[in-house]
Amino acid sequence: MDFRQLLYFVTAVEEGSISAAARKLFLSQPPVTAQIKALEEELGCTLLVRGARAVRMTEEGRLLYDRAKAMLALRESAAEEIAGRVRSGGGTLRLGVVSSVAGTLLPGWLAAFHREKPRVVYELSEENTYHLLDMLRSGLLEVALVRTPFAAEGLEALPLQVEELVAVGRREHLPPGGEAALEDLAQRPLLLYRRWEHIALRLFAERGLTSRLLLKGDGANTIAALAAQGLGVGLLPQSAAQSFGGEGLAVCRIEGGAIRTTVTAVRRARAEPAPAGKDGTQMNPKNPFAAGCSAMSWETQDGKHLFGRNFDFNRMAEPTRVTFAPAGCAYRTHERGAMRRSAHAVVGMGLHMPGLGPLFYDGGNDAGLMGAQLYYREHAQYAKAAREGTEPLQPPALVTHLLSSCASVREAAACLQRDHTLVDWPLLGATPPLHWMFADRTGACAVLEPDADGLHVYENGLGVLANSPSFPWHRTNLLNYAGLRARDHGPV
Repeated sequence: MDFRQLLYFVTAVEEGSISAAARKLFLSQPPVTAQIKALEEELGCTLLVRGARAVRMTEEGRLLYDRAKAMLALRESAAEEIAGRVRSGGGTLRLGVVSSVAGTLLPGWLAAFHREKPRVVYELSEENTYHLLDMLRSGLLEVALVRTPFAAEGLEALPLQVEELVAVGRREHLPPGGEAALEDLAQRPLLLYRRWEHIALRLFAERGLTSRLLLKGDGANTIAALAAQGLGVGLLPQSAAQSFGGEGLAVCRIEGGAIRTTVTAVRRARAEPAPAGKDGTQMNPKNPFAAGCSAMSWETQDGKHLFGRNFDFNRMAEPTRVTFAPAGCAYRTHERGAMRRSAHAVVGMGLHMPGLGPLFYDGGNDAGLMGAQLYYREHAQYAKAAREGTEPLQPPALVTHLLSSCASVREAAACLQRDHTLVDWPLLGATPPLHWMFADRTGACAVLEPDADGLHVYENGLGVLANSPSFPWHRTNLLNYAGLRARDHGPV
């Protein structure tokens, strides 16, 4: 029994039917039915008798309803009390951090946070990523600062900073000039982080190079110390490598920033949606993992079709910026796939990912196709593997792929439905829940949504999309504003 099941049950009783409860909760009916059924199976009794148009409580249901109302009220009261304590700046934060971040990036970040929240005290645990994730999942930590790659199942992840891996070693083991090609490194014994082993070795293999792996380990200190003794060349995050400078080590950038890692804040995924506002949107401005994005397509008075979106994150992963990818640029649709070449030039907000290519959050191409990804919390469902005859597509790569390969909304929708399966394969430590809006130079506009029953493509004559819930809900809800006039409101 959990609070979500109790909420669904109480809402069904108060709304008079499961379908009405689903509408109130901004969900489809099947998950509400399933959770209430699971609750009945756990308690070993029938709680609601389903009629043709309504439900009624059994005696057991009436008993549970009274208890559930009290439990939900207590939960809300406790949440408000804790939120008030957090707003006042008090409390204890149990924070975990990997060693390569603890002595480099963490001090500045923690000092800035302490200036804003001087009454917070900290319980700091310094471990490797695997141990921190175990502690997080078992409830021993509230937040952990780890590095990609890692298994993100059951976690929410917020990318904080992308760093290159650099080569460290004795000066005689590194080429002059401060930059090493992979060909240079292939001639030396390598000291690698265990988690980056397959990424590094794959890059050598793609160049047709045979690498010489001497050691794989889990700690920056150990790799730096062994490199200083001349055992080989270590690969370390740039901030960690710089902290060991002057200890008999030289630091050398790898040509093209070939390998990167993202410092990521993670916490356990919530079992329930964030509290909803009156319009049904997820409203939690104190939550750094939340975002409130919107996209819009419109026609100007001179007949041009434009596209725009806002990106309401508290902060963006470094080095997110305006990004340009020319036609012919190499990119991947998923980390395990072959490199492709783009048919169109693309510009938008994004970053370059080592081994993956450009990764766009939104943008437009030289054919006039425009698109953006928006959060689709509590709704997005992806496959575990690609269906037969299709290529896997990691959700964060969808905007990049469709803008790189398609010239119109119709072509983009057909490409996605015919050739690809959206797969639940984490990137940057997580698989974000997303849906997308695309428009083109003709004014055509569509929404793409991955739901439990498959991918849906909706024509979007309204030209707008926000976060959860689904587009059909947006379309219906906007009817509430059909009569809005400019004179109804003063200047904003």
